[in-house]
Amino acid sequence: MAAMRIQERNLLISFGDITTSYVKHSLQGHSQADLLARPQLVPLSAKNIIILNQTHSIDGYSVARQIDAQLRPYTKNGDYIITDQPDIALAVETADCAPVIFASKRTLAVVHAGWRGARNGIITCVLGNFITYGDNIQDIDVFIGPTARSCCYRVQQDFINQFPDGNYFIKRGNDFYFDLVTFIIQELIKAGIARHRINDKYATCTICSEQYCSYRRQRSLNLRTMTVAVLLAA
Repeated sequence: MAAMRIQERNLLISFGDITTSYVKHSLQGHSQADLLARPQLVPLSAKNIIILNQTHSIDGYSVARQIDAQLRPYTKNGDYIITDQPDIALAVETADCAPVIFASKRTLAVVHAGWRGARNGIITCVLGNFITYGDNIQDIDVFIGPTARSCCYRVQQDFINQFPDGNYFIKRGNDFYFDLVTFIIQELIKAGIARHRINDKYATCTICSEQYCSYRRQRSLNLRTMTVAVLLAA
């Protein structure tokens, strides 16, 4: 296997898999040049790469100017990155949480959406940033990458209590399973994204598919994969 590479208009996306995985924190201390020199991690051409120290928050980082792209990897906390600058690779790490890419014709955001961030409003927060950049919500396309799915994402009652409406759970026998993708899709639709603009065909279950890293399945290994997206220059 190799990283899944997708091109849509002026957008390139790469969803990493187990063959491009690495131990969490092992890339900290490396420079942008170090990361860009590893084509197995960043199989896209870019001048810079931005990756944050993820904290399951709704905070993020805006690359509004070229100087903002000089940020050293992992030196700022946050769970999304947004830019309207071309040729800058935006990256998140996942191992069951969902990598979510938002793209208009001129703006790109890459999001690390675990259940906490999704529940706490990271989706609406990111869309609010698109409005700040001058985009219309109706013009944004969304791509959801490999993540834990309801076939395997078994949860306990204390987890279910975090979601009062309970529409995101499937009961099989005495067990409940969470559907993070359905939750994210419903949050997107409530925020004004049309369903046909939400692409979830890449959202393979990371728990039951050994092609991807899974914290639940491989907990002791502590592996991560990188999702990268780049806006191409016109």
